[in-house]
Amino acid sequence: MWVLFSVASMGVLLAIALDIDSTATRRDKEMELLAIGRQFREGLRLYQEASQPSNGVAAYPERLQDLLEDTRSGSVKRHLRKLFVDPMTGKAEWGLVMVGGRIVGIHSLSKERPIKQDGFFPENETFRTATRYSDWIFTYPDSSTVNLQKARFD
Repeated sequence: MWVLFSVASMGVLLAIALDIDSTATRRDKEMELLAIGRQFREGLRLYQEASQPSNGVAAYPERLQDLLEDTRSGSVKRHLRKLFVDPMTGKAEWGLVMVGGRIVGIHSLSKERPIKQDGFFPENETFRTATRYSDWIFTYPDSSTVNLQKARFD
């Protein structure tokens, strides 16, 4: 009887440990998503600021590759060092936020519910009301000032 109790207790403790590990892994992925989103946001800012508008309106990229190799000035500028893999889906596929056929932001394609619900930096304050990771939209300027249309990037 004592052996059965010990085996059952070990099973319960193992299940709890696995749940804790799973939650910690998801939290790490959330932090990675926030860091990647910050890099995309910075890349969009740099791309826009490097544009030389003839009409007074700075341009955004038409595709994500433009952030890696911006040849508009005659020489290559890199506003992003690589196209990142979405840590929530494990794929190098992002949802795009488009305005006028130009990319002003990205978001994860994950439909999972975020663990993090508060304590965001001011530029991510709108994430507090997000019900899934795909609602974490990283734009430049921040999403509260942009008329958003979501598109899919493959």
